[in-house]
Amino acid sequence: MKPFSKNPPPHIKLALILIYFSLFPLFSFAQSCSVSDECLDLEDSEYYTVIETEPNTPLSFSSLITNGFLLSATNAASTAQKLIVCGQLNMDLTSYTFASGSEIVFVSNASGMKILDDSYLQMRGTHVHGCNRLWDKILIVGGGRLDVIQGSKIEDAVRAVEIQPDGVFSSSLSEFDGNYVSIFAGHFGVPKTLAGFSIYGTVFRGSKTLIQSYTDASVTYSKPRIGIDVNYLASLQIAGGPDSGVNYFLDFQPGVSGQSVYAVKTTNSNVNISNCAFTNIGTANSSSKGYGIYCSSLGTNVVNVTGFGGESGSGNTFTNVYTALEANSTGITFADCRVVGAYKGVVALRVTGTPLGTIRTIVKDSRFENLWLSGVEVRNIFPSKLISVTNNTFLFDVQNELNLGLKTGVYMRNNNLSTPAPSATISGNTIIHSAGEAGGQFKGIELINLTKVTVNENTITDDVSSASTAFQGILCTNSPGIIVTNNAVEGKSTSYSGVSIGISNEESNNTTVLCNTVDESEKGISFNGFNCDATDFQSNYMTTHSRGLYLENNTVMGEQVEKFNRWAGSTGQEEGCFNFVGFDENYTPHEEFVGMSKFFINTFNESSNRWANPRSIDAYDDSGHLWFDGSSEVSFGVLCGSSSRTLTEMNNRVIGNTFDAIRGITATEWEAKYHTYSRLTEFPDLRPASSAADTWYSSNSSSSFAVLSDVQRDMMELWSYSSSSATDEETLLDLIEERNAKEAEWVAETNPVTKATLFNELDSLNQLVILAQGDLDSEAADDDTDMSTTKSSLITTLGSLYMATTHEDNMQTVLGILLATDGGTTGFTSLQEGYLESVAEQCRLEGGYAVVLARIALDTEVDYSSIDEVCGEADDRSKKEGEASEINAVLVTNPAHDNIAIRWSIPVTDATISLWDMTGRKVDEWNIADQKYFNAPVAATPGIYFLQINSQGLVTETHKIIIH
Repeated sequence: MKPFSKNPPPHIKLALILIYFSLFPLFSFAQSCSVSDECLDLEDSEYYTVIETEPNTPLSFSSLITNGFLLSATNAASTAQKLIVCGQLNMDLTSYTFASGSEIVFVSNASGMKILDDSYLQMRGTHVHGCNRLWDKILIVGGGRLDVIQGSKIEDAVRAVEIQPDGVFSSSLSEFDGNYVSIFAGHFGVPKTLAGFSIYGTVFRGSKTLIQSYTDASVTYSKPRIGIDVNYLASLQIAGGPDSGVNYFLDFQPGVSGQSVYAVKTTNSNVNISNCAFTNIGTANSSSKGYGIYCSSLGTNVVNVTGFGGESGSGNTFTNVYTALEANSTGITFADCRVVGAYKGVVALRVTGTPLGTIRTIVKDSRFENLWLSGVEVRNIFPSKLISVTNNTFLFDVQNELNLGLKTGVYMRNNNLSTPAPSATISGNTIIHSAGEAGGQFKGIELINLTKVTVNENTITDDVSSASTAFQGILCTNSPGIIVTNNAVEGKSTSYSGVSIGISNEESNNTTVLCNTVDESEKGISFNGFNCDATDFQSNYMTTHSRGLYLENNTVMGEQVEKFNRWAGSTGQEEGCFNFVGFDENYTPHEEFVGMSKFFINTFNESSNRWANPRSIDAYDDSGHLWFDGSSEVSFGVLCGSSSRTLTEMNNRVIGNTFDAIRGITATEWEAKYHTYSRLTEFPDLRPASSAADTWYSSNSSSSFAVLSDVQRDMMELWSYSSSSATDEETLLDLIEERNAKEAEWVAETNPVTKATLFNELDSLNQLVILAQGDLDSEAADDDTDMSTTKSSLITTLGSLYMATTHEDNMQTVLGILLATDGGTTGFTSLQEGYLESVAEQCRLEGGYAVVLARIALDTEVDYSSIDEVCGEADDRSKKEGEASEINAVLVTNPAHDNIAIRWSIPVTDATISLWDMTGRKVDEWNIADQKYFNAPVAATPGIYFLQINSQGLVTETHKIIIH
């Protein structure tokens, strides 16, 4: 800052000369206080007032003003002053201002200033600096106050400004450069609070080489080392304002090999940092260590960092830094920040020899680009109260020659397995590796020696397999109780030169691996170790792998029954099947390893009987909601449990009209629509107004699958108790229990008087039981009436539907039978049971949901797996020797004549044709002689009926008809 030209006007020059000579008798311009003109803003020392003090004898501002060395407080506020100071000054005035254009040159190592209690110094546009030597500091003690404002600049100090507790400091639109430490705030001892601290729009630079090397702890430094150093403060806020009010920390680079620099360094302090930007703090390639924010603690230490710019903002919080934030603290919050270029993003750790370390770590809503080594590292900080890494983006999109691509998105590790972290969550993060090197390796999320961590809904993508040798999406090692759910992991190919695993579980028991999608790696999901037992491996699907599921030969995993995992291989059907090292077709070591016969894996090979039960059917809600898509059976999707409040890939394909029937079987497409409609009915929030889901739902609400879905839902509600009935039943049971206890007491009593009293109490309870029973009977009667009305309505609704395909027809009939029998609780007639059996024995793939319902309704121990294993294959319908001939009747309704025309392929002799309603009641019957057709007159009310044809020597046939 140069407020004067080199040759000022004559009147200004004269005034300065007079000031100089008036001071000369008292202050000699001795060699110890000499400066070269190159150090000065005016480059001419004759324009400066020289103040030289005796060693350890500071001069006060008040005495300097009295003796004419400083302008009065009134004049100083408007007139710039130029000072050369050798020694210490004490600012002891209530208020004093250096006007814009002022310059203070501190010449010696001992030079500096102290702002005393109740003193207030303001520097406006003032340049404070050294010459050939570092000066000491401006010290704020007690209740002193210093404002550095309006373009002031402070340089060349050991500690430019030091604020002790109860001191007040503010800086706005000013600059610090060339200081070993620009600002030191705090003290050594019990944490205290500053009386005031405000930094706004201030620039801290480390680019200028120190004018004199400085030795600290036996290390000699040639460059600035710390921007702001905070020590033992209970609370401090380093916060800029929006836009131009942001605080910038720029160009801090180590001047000594192996040493570190810090933009902000805190020790045993609670610090909130916001709207600050850190650029070129060390190097992102690890050659120079520089920390944007570094926090260490031997006690309480909490740091909260919120971003300037952030995920969607225009600015970067951290640009080209060795580490954005490293903390050994009891609490870390890193939120809404944007990091572009970093060796490490955020590191939370416990330093050896320190107390407990971090017990709360939150990294959220931030974006990390051009990462070299890691996005978030959490090391040795357990037990912890809360660890949360959520909704961040980690982009490894820069070459990393120095480290050969050893990159990890989120890394958590304990040296030894210890107390669990019950609230540790890694969720909603996007981790992408898009630039790599030969010999490199990439890990999305790695957990070592941890317990009870939830890894949920993360997207991990490796896009550089041609260069990388290894890729592991999620790796859990010696980490029991880990929950890995709903993650999407995608590699580049199946030909990585090193280890390539989507999700890896090593020596980790009691883990949950649920509803994950893994694509393009050598191994999809792998398990390794005797400690993998008690694993829940369910509803995962893996595409284009050499080995979809991989169990090492030392794996003990536990039985996995009907868990609906799927995969498809890239090099052929066999490659897509389950792989087990040392597999022997004739020997299954399930006692020692996995219960293979109970490990039902759903592969794309529908007829597979090797390691797979491709169509496992169970009574669970979503047991049938698993399909492959496309005739090639390479791509596929899975519909996870009905409790999931999300639309799956298959749901969205249905809504977008891109779902292809499996092998061309329309039942599978119909099932997909049925499931999608049911999901949207159960969870209306999945179909917001005017969305594609809402449009599809509305346009299909009157379709057959929608009506059947609604009927099935109404049926489930039909058989549930009304709330009043449930209350009355509970009341009755409580009274009966009380009555029985009183009766036992009465029987055991021998005293006549007491026995009489107990009898009266017992009689009263009996009366209450009778009344409660009456209330329940009344409610039950009302329920029966409502149920009967609803059942009639639902039966009418079913009867009004026209079904064009067999699977729809079966669904309609099975629902009707269940309605008529209260879900089968009243028992089935032989006719109803026969129809259910005929549906249950159909191929699950061809028969659809009705097959599952029929099998559940029959509640038998019949194994239908052999039927499902040949699902989709042509049935051999040739008549075996000794079997009865089939009638093969064809029925045509003729509403105009109120009859049903029946035709069959062979003559029928002495046949009985009977018509039955859904309840199993015979409505009509006809006996016919030798003929090839019969017109059965129908006078029944509209509804669903069974027409049975029974002829001696021929197979009895049952047909469903609908009378409108």
